[in-house]
Amino acid sequence: MKTSKFYLILLLSVVCLLPSNLAYAAGEPAAFLRNGAGARALGMGGAYTALADDASSVYWNPAKLAWQEKLELTAMYANMGLDSMYDYAGLVLPLSFASFGFGYLQQATNKIETTDTVGQVTGEVKAANTALFAGYGQTLGDFFSLGFSAKLINQKLAAYTAKAFGFDLGLLWHTDLVRFGLNLQNLNSPKLKGNSYWDSSRQISETIPLTVRTGLVLHTKHLARIGAAKKVREKAKAGKTARQMEQATGISAIEGFDLSQGWIPTPPPNQQEIATGSAGDQEKAAAFSIPIEVNWALDVGYTPDSNQNLEIAPGVECWLNRQYAVRAGWNLNDLSNAHSFYHNLSLGASVLWRFIEFDYAYILHEDLQNTHRISTSFIF
Repeated sequence: MKTSKFYLILLLSVVCLLPSNLAYAAGEPAAFLRNGAGARALGMGGAYTALADDASSVYWNPAKLAWQEKLELTAMYANMGLDSMYDYAGLVLPLSFASFGFGYLQQATNKIETTDTVGQVTGEVKAANTALFAGYGQTLGDFFSLGFSAKLINQKLAAYTAKAFGFDLGLLWHTDLVRFGLNLQNLNSPKLKGNSYWDSSRQISETIPLTVRTGLVLHTKHLARIGAAKKVREKAKAGKTARQMEQATGISAIEGFDLSQGWIPTPPPNQQEIATGSAGDQEKAAAFSIPIEVNWALDVGYTPDSNQNLEIAPGVECWLNRQYAVRAGWNLNDLSNAHSFYHNLSLGASVLWRFIEFDYAYILHEDLQNTHRISTSFIF
């Protein structure tokens, strides 16, 4: 029977090494917690400690909860191969005095075969690793915030379970241009306790190591002009309000552009002259500028008690008109075992339609199969 158990443990170890852009320390207790949360964050290679402005913030940095003003619910799904699934669900609940966040993370594997001493299949078991998060964020003045999250960790293999209770502490310096984040994950170095697989009457305990994550984000804004300028004449009548004139600028005469989606006409009319009705006959250059926002991000993670204790993750995302986004990231860890440039390279995209956001991430892996991450968020 010991041989059968050996095969089971060996197969489970292989499952723990499934491709993901952050799970580089699979031999550690609760290594699944490094797999990240949310397709948007993973599309940036995990460079999200200082950005984290969605419902995954309770995982990445609970201090970011304090800056979120809208109720948001998100769910992520990923098929990791070998009958293994990886899921995340998160909720941000902003209140007048503070914001709260909740999250659920699960990595589950079905159909793990058990064998006897001669290699014959004797049955199947399941493995499931889960974590429940509850977080709180509070601003400290105009630029700083503090966040705290608690998490209940549970790992199960067949009838054997182990549990731990951990804490994360987050700090954030937040301006419109630059943001700096710090997240102390597993601050209390929680003990993962359970029954021994080999002897159910004996208790075992493993320490989940502390991880220090820092993040820096540079947030830039641009206006990209498209289309040739076209002259449109508009007669300003006395008594017309600025709003009425704005609606009557004749911009709709340009084919191929839709102002209702937020495109910005440039140059803007002189609102003061329009409001007073003194503008007279005007010629307006009817071209368009598209607002573009870019987040340049860099994360550095350090786990003192890990064999692979340093992680560097650069990432970038570009939002077009705050509706469409593309992003890329690269999670640099254990480079001594990486044999190509594409190792742990991530690509992603997003579409925001009214109050629904769709996020997608594609993560490359040189040894195992590449993976897809899909998230759907509802923002109210």
